[in-house]
Amino acid sequence: MQLDYAILADAAISKGDGLMHLIGGGISNFNVPAIPAPISASLAINFWANRADLQREHRLEIRYIDEDGNPMLKSKRWTCQYHRTQMSFSPKARI
Repeated sequence: MQLDYAILADAAISKGDGLMHLIGGGISNFNVPAIPAPISASLAINFWANRADLQREHRLEIRYIDEDGNPMLKSKRWTCQYHRTQMSFSPKARI
C-alpha cells in the first residue's frame, strides 16, 4: 500500500465516488493566540493499493509533532482492513 496524498482541510468528504471533496484544503499551520488552543480540521488521506494489499490488515498512526519533531499530542492509531464501506474520523485536538 502506498500513500497517494494526505492534506489538512477545513472540511473533507468522500462519498465513495472516487472523489475527495475539500473545503479550505492545504492548511499548513494554525495561528492561535495561545497554546493550548482548540482547532478544527479534517485530514483527507488517499492510498493506492493492489489486490494483495486488500486482503490483509493495515495499521495507521498519526503523530502530532512540532517543527523540531517533538510530540505535541498523543499519537492516534488505527488498525483497518479493506471493506466496501467508508471510514471517516474527526478527532478533536488541542494544540
